[in-house]
Amino acid sequence: MKTIAQLDEKYYPEYVRPDARFDSVIRRYLKSSTVLLDAGAGLGDKFRYDYKDITRRVVGVDLEEGVRENPNLDEAYVADLSDLPFDDATFDVVISRCVLEHVHDIDAALTELRRVLRQGGHLVFRVPNRFHYAMLAARLSPYRFHRWFNEHRGFGGSDTFPTFYRANDRVTLRRLAETNGFRVRELDLFEIKPAYLVFHPLAYLVGIGYERMVNRFDRLQDLRGNIIGVFESTELPAEDLAVSRRLPEQGPAVRRPSPAPPAS
Repeated sequence: MKTIAQLDEKYYPEYVRPDARFDSVIRRYLKSSTVLLDAGAGLGDKFRYDYKDITRRVVGVDLEEGVRENPNLDEAYVADLSDLPFDDATFDVVISRCVLEHVHDIDAALTELRRVLRQGGHLVFRVPNRFHYAMLAARLSPYRFHRWFNEHRGFGGSDTFPTFYRANDRVTLRRLAETNGFRVRELDLFEIKPAYLVFHPLAYLVGIGYERMVNRFDRLQDLRGNIIGVFESTELPAEDLAVSRRLPEQGPAVRRPSPAPPAS
């Protein structure tokens, strides 16, 4: 039986990591004048990027205090996605990596993200597909098992959060876009190498077969494990939006005091 490394060498000699695919999509929407919000930015260690060098400003929000130390950001705020400390129409682009599945009130969060986006702005996100075998198993197992499993996969258990999967399939995402002031610009479902099955080469080989099958047939796309999407903000009725104010040079306008200080 071949090792995991040997199977990777044989079946994935030019493997493109999902974060690299996500990054390539994000970059298509960035300009030198872009003001970007990283929604659920965290510590910044799982997804490193250089958008500070190619945009006007990069701002991050997260519920965790560690966002203050995120090196990807120009400015950091501790805030909930359903109650952001920014004026209307502050950002050109919002990015969200593997966050929306952890949001309990997804409509409230998307409505708030739409509020802080300028008209024609873009929400670029990556989420797992709730119909994938790994996510089905996660929904049927207790949270403490998720922590244990991720620790044994080499991921910190403390970085494992409860999941709700309320924005995690193709049909639901289209509905959420329509009901929260967006239109779907891109929606790409794809399967990657079976990282959840690295505990045994035989399981990994079965996972490779699954990956080849669901990526080959479009009718099986709803069984692919990853979704990268782009929502474009649409015009909302005037009564749904407060008067927007432009972003001042010193940073985003905030609606309440005491934001987290800029990351060092």
